[in-house]
Amino acid sequence: MFCVASVATGAALFWLSDNPFLLSFRTGAALIVLGLCGCATVALIVIMRSRHLVLKGLGAIILSIAVGLAIAGLILLHRNRLLWPSKLSIQDWETDAKYLTDLIPRAHPNAFANLSPRVFRDQAAEAQAQIPSRSEAEVEMSLVRLVASIQDGHSTLFPFQPAAGFRMLPLQIYLFSDGWYITDSSPKYRNVVGKHLLRLGAKRIEEAFAIVHPFVGADNESTVQDRAPLYLLCPEVLQALGIVSGANVVRLTIADESGNLSEVDVRPTSLIRYLYWYFEPLQQWKRKPPQSASPLYRQYTWDNYWFRYLEEGRTVYVAFNQVRDKSDESFERFGDRVLQYCKARGAERLIIDIRNNDGGDNTIFGDFIQKLRNHPMNARGKLYVIIGRHTFSAAVNFTSAMESETNAIFVGEPAGAGPNHYGDPKKYVLPFSRLWVFIASRYHQWGQPQDRRRAHEPSITVPVSHVDYFANRDPVLAAILSQPTK
Repeated sequence: MFCVASVATGAALFWLSDNPFLLSFRTGAALIVLGLCGCATVALIVIMRSRHLVLKGLGAIILSIAVGLAIAGLILLHRNRLLWPSKLSIQDWETDAKYLTDLIPRAHPNAFANLSPRVFRDQAAEAQAQIPSRSEAEVEMSLVRLVASIQDGHSTLFPFQPAAGFRMLPLQIYLFSDGWYITDSSPKYRNVVGKHLLRLGAKRIEEAFAIVHPFVGADNESTVQDRAPLYLLCPEVLQALGIVSGANVVRLTIADESGNLSEVDVRPTSLIRYLYWYFEPLQQWKRKPPQSASPLYRQYTWDNYWFRYLEEGRTVYVAFNQVRDKSDESFERFGDRVLQYCKARGAERLIIDIRNNDGGDNTIFGDFIQKLRNHPMNARGKLYVIIGRHTFSAAVNFTSAMESETNAIFVGEPAGAGPNHYGDPKKYVLPFSRLWVFIASRYHQWGQPQDRRRAHEPSITVPVSHVDYFANRDPVLAAILSQPTK
């Protein structure tokens, strides 16, 4: 009973807390593990002492499941260099560098679409030659830059992954129209949220951004702005690139709304804890507080798609957050429901918001767009699509299809790629470092062959300031609602 109570109590605490920095979250996880270990121990005792075959069989099943999960976990940890990590030799890194240099042109459909082969070979040779004189973090970052040099957002070697052993500062930052601001933090650094970030170590934030820029795999500047915050919050990356002198403490210079300057020393946290906090993978199953105070684009971001009727301008607002079918309703059926609702309510405006959409399955939206093409909402001034720096991959392909097949007006920021780009990345693992590398495997042509745009640009560009963000305002949606309907 104790084991069951431990698991139940732990599960309850885990469900109530989605913040891995809180004691309740850690206690819940610990109680779940403790309870499962206790169940395995009880199962073993039952097998050894019980005379009933049914109980022995049940105990054997429970024990087998526990042992299987433990073995799978150990294998996973070992394969990703999380268990018994060892320092790699110069020869190991040289082998990985050569493997990567050969892999990129072999695996990518056209690795030199935006980079000359000679420049690539020179960069690869330089990275290889400097391995003996560099730290492991510096070697890794040279490989990160090599992949990023082909300027393809689907071809990446992210430095913040389990095998790297890197950590993260427990903050979230964002580049607004009026500068870099801290948007969230762990409870320990809550006083810095909302502050203007001016310096990382001795470097101005603009200098630090310029330094990490070549290491960010991207099709265009929008994706760089979307991904760069993670690079700027990784202390090992900052140290390897000479932005800070040490990785155990990073000093930030911040300013409040009155311009008063202050400094704060931030200590990093584990990568696993940070990524759980950042991506909130279990958010939809957690107890969440009401989100009515947040603007629509920040509500229910885990839900692939949903819609709401806005009385202002008789508007139907669709949040399209992932290009993936839901288990209880396909996107095709959802689209039918949206179009029927628009007709039944006599809607005058349809807004499809894909600011939070970084892709998915290209095959699920074709029927919806064809039906929308013949729908009364497909009229200039009635149909809008909101795009942004996080709009990527299949969401960009959705944007391309909407551009070519409908009369949609695009609003917001430039998207993460243009109509024709490389996608469908495949994962490769470097032999010794066990770093994951993603290389695009397919050319997506959703525009005319001669279309060289690297980004979908909005017809109406709307900047978002930190004041808008912290006041829970959405100037992009407001800009659309201020447009006259036809």
